[in-house]
Amino acid sequence: MVFPHNRAVHTPGAFAQQSWANTVFTPSVDGWIAVLRKLATMDIKTVLPAHGDVASRADIEEGARFLATLHDAVRAAIAKGMSADDTVKALTFEKYKDWRNYERREHSVRSLYELLTTGSPTYFR
Repeated sequence: MVFPHNRAVHTPGAFAQQSWANTVFTPSVDGWIAVLRKLATMDIKTVLPAHGDVASRADIEEGARFLATLHDAVRAAIAKGMSADDTVKALTFEKYKDWRNYERREHSVRSLYELLTTGSPTYFR
């Protein structure tokens, strides 16, 4: 929901500032990244996430980069023939260890692995 008079946008579950994404629900990380990148091009100053702190357009850009990094790393592990368990162990994402919900890392990596290998989000199976 956009509030143009205040240069603000509300981002339901699509974004939270410096927070690990819950990939269990998404049918498309590419689509999710595209939505965040589109938001980042808008004339907004304030981002009102459903969860977490008030954020900025730069925070949305950072969130899109994080999702792209996560997505690319899991896709690369799959391309190397790594198992889901090995992928979870190998991808620690130290750069994002101080982000909120880092404890979801293993779950997020595994969910994304399953999405990319089966074409279906874990939640809907």
